[in-house]
Amino acid sequence: MANGPTDGFSVDEVLGAFTDMEALLRSARFTQDQQGLLAAVTGHLEGADSASITELHAGSFRTLASTDAAAMDGDALQYDLRSGPCVDAVVEQSVFAPIDLLTDPRWPAFGRRAATELGFRSMLSFRLLTDAPDSIYGLNVYGRKVHAFDRQAVLFGLLVGTYASSVVFSSATNTTILNLEKALETNRQIGMAVGVVMATYRLTPERSFELLRLASMNRNQKLRDIAEAVVLTGSLDLDNVGTARSSSVRSTT
Repeated sequence: MANGPTDGFSVDEVLGAFTDMEALLRSARFTQDQQGLLAAVTGHLEGADSASITELHAGSFRTLASTDAAAMDGDALQYDLRSGPCVDAVVEQSVFAPIDLLTDPRWPAFGRRAATELGFRSMLSFRLLTDAPDSIYGLNVYGRKVHAFDRQAVLFGLLVGTYASSVVFSSATNTTILNLEKALETNRQIGMAVGVVMATYRLTPERSFELLRLASMNRNQKLRDIAEAVVLTGSLDLDNVGTARSSSVRSTT
């Protein structure tokens, strides 16, 4: 997942971003559906002009929701080229935040056309965390300015991505994977704890959550209790998580 802007976040940065995310999800712009999520993101995140949600299912990409036609066009261009921050974030389970699409060497064809035809110069793309067995989802944010998104925007997007899955609909069943409001109320501490572990040990959201689950099982404590302790102390005691896992984590710090 490492792409420069995601490295080395402090605990204070994580907790601050989580507070911003929670404010977004409680804002008047937000409704418990995909369009509400996108409207809230573009309304809250400075530099965000358009946004969309991508689904990869059975080898094919499609856009589930978008704020406008420009975002749809940006997505479609990447699907046609099979290249771009949106496609790579979904396939590689990573985060991409190009500061200038026109000059970024990773996506020369897409970047040139996105800048000249659609007017987009910056992007944020994240893979969403969902339990959907047959589909993978991504959140894409487009900006018309060069370097529209700073480190804090990337972190904000990462944390929003952990909750955005709650309003993503499975294209096969057209049912909500999770109820966002319930998840926000019951998992607030867990979300903050995931952010603390991410910042402390520079791990992905998935691996951070896995460590919390291992600690819960090994200590025979409820996950929310482990999360509360992590938020209060700013760290997770890896000695009680498991030798192999803690060694792996320490080697990355």
